[in-house]
Amino acid sequence: MLKPLSAAAIILFACSCVDEAYDLSNGIDGTVDIQGSISLPIGSTELMKIGEFLKLDQDDPSSVLTTDSDGNYLISVTGEPIVQAVEIPQIEISSDELFRNGGFGANIENIKDKIPGFDPSIPIPDDIDPILFSFDGQDTDISINEELATEVTDIVKDIRDVSLEAPVQLTISLFEGSAGSSDGKAVLSGSDEGEFTIDFPEAITLEGRSGNCTVRDGHTLVFDPVDIYLGEPVEFGFVITGIDLEKLPEGQGFTTDGRIYVDELINLSSIELSIEPKFFGDDFEDIPDDAGLDLSLNVDDSRISLRGVTAVLDPTVDIEDQTFEIGELPEFISGDNVTLDLYNPMLNLCVKLDNNVPTVENSFPEFRLEASLDARKDGNSTLPDGSLVRIGYDNPLSIRKGTNNICISRIPLDNYGDDPSQNEVYWNNIIVENINDLIRIIPDEIVMSDINAYIPHTGENGNWKADDYITIAFPEPDSYGTSDPLRYEINMDYSLEVPLAFGPDLEIKYSTDFNGWNSNFSSDGSSDYKLDLKEAAIRFDFINSIPLDLSLTATPIDVDGNEMSDITVEMDSNLPAGEPGNETSAPITITLTATQEALDRFDGLRLNIVATSSAGLEGVALNENQGVKLEKISATIQGGIQMNLTQQN
Repeated sequence: MLKPLSAAAIILFACSCVDEAYDLSNGIDGTVDIQGSISLPIGSTELMKIGEFLKLDQDDPSSVLTTDSDGNYLISVTGEPIVQAVEIPQIEISSDELFRNGGFGANIENIKDKIPGFDPSIPIPDDIDPILFSFDGQDTDISINEELATEVTDIVKDIRDVSLEAPVQLTISLFEGSAGSSDGKAVLSGSDEGEFTIDFPEAITLEGRSGNCTVRDGHTLVFDPVDIYLGEPVEFGFVITGIDLEKLPEGQGFTTDGRIYVDELINLSSIELSIEPKFFGDDFEDIPDDAGLDLSLNVDDSRISLRGVTAVLDPTVDIEDQTFEIGELPEFISGDNVTLDLYNPMLNLCVKLDNNVPTVENSFPEFRLEASLDARKDGNSTLPDGSLVRIGYDNPLSIRKGTNNICISRIPLDNYGDDPSQNEVYWNNIIVENINDLIRIIPDEIVMSDINAYIPHTGENGNWKADDYITIAFPEPDSYGTSDPLRYEINMDYSLEVPLAFGPDLEIKYSTDFNGWNSNFSSDGSSDYKLDLKEAAIRFDFINSIPLDLSLTATPIDVDGNEMSDITVEMDSNLPAGEPGNETSAPITITLTATQEALDRFDGLRLNIVATSSAGLEGVALNENQGVKLEKISATIQGGIQMNLTQQN
């Protein structure tokens, strides 16, 4: 801070008025001995910027102290990126047992007995009436009993409904009985030759895929009368697209042991089969005694992949502990006698959440993030009472689909919020009042532990609430029918950003040595004078534009850097904080008293600085344009100097 002011230099300045043309060595003893009090003004210094004054500027590439675009000093530490994924394997159900009874059927017996005046030897008249057979409604099973893989049930805790694409083929066939006829026709209809229906449980949703049947109320197949020819089956296509498990009876649906269980009935309405004799041949003997009707249900694929589910997801996402090293920092802020009360340190998180399938609105889970932070120095926690800084517990950290920018700070930030012009980009400022405990003492490292990403719920297992369910979709299968798992990927970058702006509890004790003066003061030095210094007083005005109150004391040191007790230095100054454009000024006097014996060992001063916050400037960051300046420097020396003027250049 202070340039060494040589008493000899002051005296030499006073003697500089001697006429240089006069040869002092011409028969005259050139030794001059001056005794008494010498005073003179010195002038002023240039601004010593804060980086030099407090040794903040470092060439060490590992230093984490930097400046922002405005020149404000800040500690900036970046951690290693975190990548974590939640995967839900594709859910499949077997179709083998879906229609385990195959469908519906009817036997048509004693056909000839229903023909009035039947005579096998005569031709069938063209105007013969159809032979009508009526059948009551009947049921067949629809069954699913699929145990889900552990990899699924570890995450999926309940399923409310499923969407799927299960193509079903209904085949209606008329087959011959005991006779060997190759021709024949019947008309299948409902009562009174109207429509007939196949009614699935209300929980099952259908879509028609052929023009000769329609779907009513989402679960009932409706058919107009169908002409059926012997040996020529009629096919109808439809798709099972969903199952609402909540509409199933108790005990069915998603079971507590992790199965999708359905055991319901499909109902075929009462039907009429009208057999037209003339289509079996020319004579009555061509008409069979009996025939059969078959309505079979078949699924194309043996395994049915679910398109999606509405479910409760409760994944366990344990992220490994993260450690980021605090690199080199200046002694001014990292020393053992430093208690930092940093005004507003910030932990910045950038969390990107995405998945591998398109999602519809409100179908993406919102995650929450929790973690604990510890600061360690020499392997021990520096936090008060060892209590960790916890984030995401009192103030939840919500992670939505897209990019989540989260700043965890001690004090709310201005203008930090969502920008509606940015799609799926969110900004959130979370207040954690004790986050500054992490760097109250500069640690060697900061450890982030107990990192947990989870999906919040309002209900609990066995009693889930409506808003606990979300609808998710699985990736489309590839050309080989293979589907990738549904994957939620969490990418997190994090950094610690600490502006060097301080709160009221700051106390920094810092010492810096100004040395290399021994040759000017020692009688054994290389100087061409001898100094008899009884007392020296240096006065100046200390101009401060640093936003810290500074208390200065000075201690003499010898050539080995040890403090000296046989030299008296009086300096006790309190310097008020300032800032550029609003600097403060304080008068300072440094008084030094010493013997020549002590001066022979004297090498400089150790300046002891105590920095504290100023009430009016709390939160103002240290800036590279701040600094100190000395004005109106003057010196007074009591003592003497002996020099040989003939040796002065």
